[in-house]
This record gives sequence, C-alpha cells and structure tokens, in this order.
Amino acid sequence: MPTQHAVVLGGGLAGMLAAHVLAEHVDTVTIIDRDELPEGPEHRKGTPQARHTHVFVEGGYTALEDLLPGIVEELTGLGAQRLNHPTTILMRTPAGWRERLSPEAGVLSASRALTDWVVRRRVLAHPRITVAAPATVVGLLGDRRRVSGVRLRDRGATDTRRLTADLVVDATGRSSHTHEWLAEFKMPTVHREHIDSGIRYSTRVYQAPPGTPAGFPLLVVQSDPHSNRPAVAGMLSPIENDRWIVTVVGPKHDPPPTTEAEYQPFLRGLPDPVLADLVAAATPLTPPHGFANTANHRHFYERARFWPDGLLVLGDAYATFNPIYGHGMATAALAARALRRRWQRHHPLLPGSARRAQRTIARVTEPAWRLATAQDLRLPHTTTTGRAPGKLARLNYRYADRMVAAIPGRPDILRTNLRVLTLLASPLRLFSPRMIWQVLRGPRGAYLPEVPLTAAERKILTPANGTTADS
Repeated sequence: MPTQHAVVLGGGLAGMLAAHVLAEHVDTVTIIDRDELPEGPEHRKGTPQARHTHVFVEGGYTALEDLLPGIVEELTGLGAQRLNHPTTILMRTPAGWRERLSPEAGVLSASRALTDWVVRRRVLAHPRITVAAPATVVGLLGDRRRVSGVRLRDRGATDTRRLTADLVVDATGRSSHTHEWLAEFKMPTVHREHIDSGIRYSTRVYQAPPGTPAGFPLLVVQSDPHSNRPAVAGMLSPIENDRWIVTVVGPKHDPPPTTEAEYQPFLRGLPDPVLADLVAAATPLTPPHGFANTANHRHFYERARFWPDGLLVLGDAYATFNPIYGHGMATAALAARALRRRWQRHHPLLPGSARRAQRTIARVTEPAWRLATAQDLRLPHTTTTGRAPGKLARLNYRYADRMVAAIPGRPDILRTNLRVLTLLASPLRLFSPRMIWQVLRGPRGAYLPEVPLTAAERKILTPANGTTADS
C-alpha cells in the first residue's frame, strides 16, 4: 500500500496542531516553515505579533487539552498563569469596574514564545512528524481538481524542488499565498472580506515589583466607543517568570507610543490610571514594541463553487482577527479539535473530504469572526470591503450597550457574556429570550468606581504622586 503523506505549511500553533491531528491518520507528516524553528521559548520572525499580549481563552485551552492531554498543567508548571473572570481578571468597562465574583470562565496567560515552544515540543515528539525548515513554498502541484504537493525552495538554494503529498494544509498565517496559487489553476476568485479598524498596539514587558502577591490579577481598561478617544485601551497580563506584559491600544490617528519616554504618560491617559500606577514600581525589561497589522481578513474558501481535493486552509491563512480580542490561538485549537472529530468519522484523504473539512473550519471560525468584526465596525475610522453596518447592526450595538449596563447584580447576564467571550458558548446565546428579558429589565446594582484590588495587591500601586497606595 502506498505511503500516505501530508504536508503542513507553517510551523506556528495552527500548523503544529493540524500536523498532530493528521499524524493519527497518515503515515508521515512534513511541516515546512520559512524559519528555523527555535529549540526553546524564543521569538521568531514567523510570528511578528508574538511580542504582544497573548491569552488562551478557556474554550481554546479546553480544546488544546483535549488534543494534547496534560498540556495545560505543563504550561502552568512553567509559569503560565491560569486566571478567571471575574475573580482574577478585573475589567473596567466605560461604566466602571466589575465586581470580583466567583469564577465563571478563564484564560491562560503566557508569552507566545512559551506557548508555542511547549506545543511544538509535544507535537514534534511524534515519530510520524518531521520538519523541513528553513524553506519557502513557492507554489502548489496539481490542478483545479486535485492538489498533489508543493514546490519549495530551501534557504540558500537557487532551484526549487517538488514535494508530493496526498494532502496540503496551508497554515502560513497572514502571509498565505493560497488565493494566488489557486488563481494559477484558473479557479474563480473566492469572496474576501477585509475590516480594518486602524488599531495600533504597543507592548512592554516588565518585571513585577518586589512584594507582588502570588496570583496577581489580569487587568483590562476597555475603550469607550462613545468617548472622544474611542479606541484607546490597555491591558496588564501576568506571565511566566514573575513578569507582566502590558499592551496599550490606540487608533492610527492617536497611536500608542513606541518610545520609552512617552509610554508611561500614555498609560496614565487611559480611562483609568491603574496600569500606570502599577508599572511605576515595576522594572521595564523591553522597550515598547509596536504592531499595526490588526485588520480582520477572511477568505471564504468554503463558498467556492468547487474545491480541489488535497487542499485545506486554516488558522490565520483562512481568517485573521484583530488580536486584541484574544481569539486567534483559541480558534486554531478549536479548529484542530473539530477536524479530529471529523476525520475520526471520515478519513481526510477520501474524495471530497477536503471541501467538507474546509466547511468545518468555517463553522468553527464564525463565532470569533462575528465577535471581532462586530466590535471593530463600531469604531469611527474602520474601513471595510463589505457593507457598512446597517439598521440591524446598529440595533445590535444598542443591545450590546444595554447588556453591559445591565450586568451589575445580574449574574446570569455576566455568566453568559463571559462564556461567549471565552468561546465556551455561541454568540447566539446572547439573544435567548431569557437574556433579552434580563437585559431589558436593567441592572440591579452598579459598577465600582475604583479597581477592586485586595489590600495585598493595592500595596504595590504607585499613584502619580509617587507614594505607594498604603503609605
């Protein structure tokens, strides 16, 4: 019987998880990446957003644990922080701070380098999986009926070589060329959407101040879409090695700074100065790193009139989200788990399997896509290749505002909202009759005017006057 071979383009998280699932069904899997994959938790060129805040929301890390049992414990053993809404994730909405209540839904917070390395180490331990890197894929083999491999160029080589495969998976991220390669097969162009809010990031890593209590919370200062600075926000996330990763966000006309001198004043200009008060006593470990490629972009390959056997596109190669919502890694894990379940029933190399798998990817991606694009379309400087928000969208925005306003004193609204945001539940749950009724009834309490830190956590605050909060 001929050897069954799959090729995965891209050695990031989505590619690694796809390779792991494929190794259960084919004889060999080759991962091709243009970078030499690091042997430790190090940044690499192929993940340009890796220096910024990354959280694995619970829906995603639950899927990751299903795929790689024990991986969450392995990550937390290396310092990743397991945090929960609204106990150790403190959120400031435009109306004020949420109360600290019993945990409802969580995130896993770590550097992207650590997460990628732990997953990569587990996946590459599989005897059926090998890596060809550094190498660049320059085209597909086959035709519009079936993809039969790739053409690639090894680093330093002038000539290309052919690598045949029964299935090619494109997980190359935002730099994907699949739409161009399909055009070479004379395939019709598929529908694409591009929604760009113009958001910019800037991130610094700090050593937490001496005396920072264990289990320090993650803090988010949300933007206020109705203010005169509608896209300015900030986030502080505890990560491994007693560090904090701090990301500030702003629009292209009011961008967050990438210079050390301007960073602290920008933090202090957020709707609440708590992040500035916290990092004032922390030690900066990196300069601010900027990032501007935050557009939402999706190729609707599942809508193609016909689709070649032997080709699948997933991860950021299929759909990218504004990273501020923290759904990219989670969607990759959810997609890999959904593919595993599909392929346990229908072998990935059967005729028509690639098209059905592409539709599976679309279904899994849809919730995160809707959440990200709906929020970005609210911002005044967003550009889109699709339709501008209509009456229904504006009605949804008003409903979302009322829902957030109604959260105090209504735990069911908070619980449902958090389960949707962490991809544990469908966004449709927000529109159930029970939810609508509670939202219309309004709040039974109020948001807090100040951040609800414990006494031990408050000790490390350094307000603008330079004294600690308890002095």
